[in-house]
Amino acid sequence: MKKENYNKVVVVDYLPLRYLSKYETKLSSLGKKDFSNAIDYNKTIEDIEEELDYNQNNITNKFIRTFERVNYHLENMDIISYPGEIDNCMHIKINDNINHNSNHIINYIYDKIVNTNKKESRK
Repeated sequence: MKKENYNKVVVVDYLPLRYLSKYETKLSSLGKKDFSNAIDYNKTIEDIEEELDYNQNNITNKFIRTFERVNYHLENMDIISYPGEIDNCMHIKINDNINHNSNHIINYIYDKIVNTNKKESRK
């Protein structure tokens, strides 16, 4: 990303096609059930929507924690906004500085990548 001069990233946390696909699958499984009245059917629909919203909330929270872990280990990005603050996306600014003192493994991997890229650019 640095090579292509990208320094601002917008990451989408909500995937509407995934959500709708799960919703339609659950609805199709209801198609053969016998509901005695509309209240039972509506209650079942509400339960499905509640379950999907719960799952989406978990997905979003895991998504946020993943980026926070990456930021903790690399310390080269600033999370400008979380999903729900500005829009449904996470806005990230990538910095050029990486703190090499915090983690020896990441330092080793980063140095290997940089050295490999330097060798390839010389060819």
